[in-house]
Amino acid sequence: MKKKKKKYEEKAGKDLERYNKQSRKAVCQNIQTSMKEREKRPKIKLKDCLNNQQKLDTLFNSQIRRKHDDYQAIKTIQLPFSMDTFKQNLQRLEQRKADQEESCLIRLPNFPDAWILASEEKIEMLNPYRIEETLLFKKLIENHKLPIEKLDTPIILTESLFSDTHYVEVLCSMSRESTRFDGSSYLLDPRLTANGFKIKIIPGTSAVESQLEIEGMTSCLPYYGISDLKEILSAVINNNAQEVYECRPLKVVNYLEGEAVRLSRKLPLYLSEEDVQNTINRMGKQLGTQHNSCVHGRPFTHFLTKIPPNN
Repeated sequence: MKKKKKKYEEKAGKDLERYNKQSRKAVCQNIQTSMKEREKRPKIKLKDCLNNQQKLDTLFNSQIRRKHDDYQAIKTIQLPFSMDTFKQNLQRLEQRKADQEESCLIRLPNFPDAWILASEEKIEMLNPYRIEETLLFKKLIENHKLPIEKLDTPIILTESLFSDTHYVEVLCSMSRESTRFDGSSYLLDPRLTANGFKIKIIPGTSAVESQLEIEGMTSCLPYYGISDLKEILSAVINNNAQEVYECRPLKVVNYLEGEAVRLSRKLPLYLSEEDVQNTINRMGKQLGTQHNSCVHGRPFTHFLTKIPPNN
């Protein structure tokens, strides 16, 4: 019994040893197989990835450089700019646009001399003759020259007539024509000639010693003379009047108002729509929006009714 047991133990030991050998051999084979398969697998090319990354970096960097070059290539020019002037011009443009689109001219068939001016807010009766009267007066007071007639006896201007030396000094400082052979000359200042005065100056050693004479004066105004000349010179001294319309004497203003009324009454009794529209356009350009009455203070338009807003 003991011999058989020993025999089986020896056999079992051999089998265990063979099994261990086979296990170790199998493990070694598996390791070698996995290493061969790992060698056969395609390797990741890190170099290619690096190349792609370099391409992306180059692309982005080129775009950044291109933008920077574009910014440097743009030329900048400094221009003078005033916000106040910009706002004023914008207001004028808006006002001009509003004036053009605001009103609509309507002619009444049964009353050819009656005109309606309609806007989105109100309806008014328009008197184009009053507008023409005002436009004529503006043109006359700015440009009209009173006719001058030569006086039988010149009026010598002295300080006693003016009661102030400033008047003589202002006259002597005004523009004059070329000196004649006798040393005299005539004043050419339009503030004098347009108001009907032809004044001769004989220069002396000083302005006070110069002799001034009125050789011609307008005859279309009664009682026109020294007091009216003083009005002109007072406007120059006190108000620094540079334009003719700024130094018109009161008698001249009244005379020109009458002339504007007389000329406006010569207009046709029935005006065409084109003529009335032209009058309205000239009113906007020459008189502006603040002037809305004729020379006698009568309004250009008469209010009729309001237009209710659309809800």
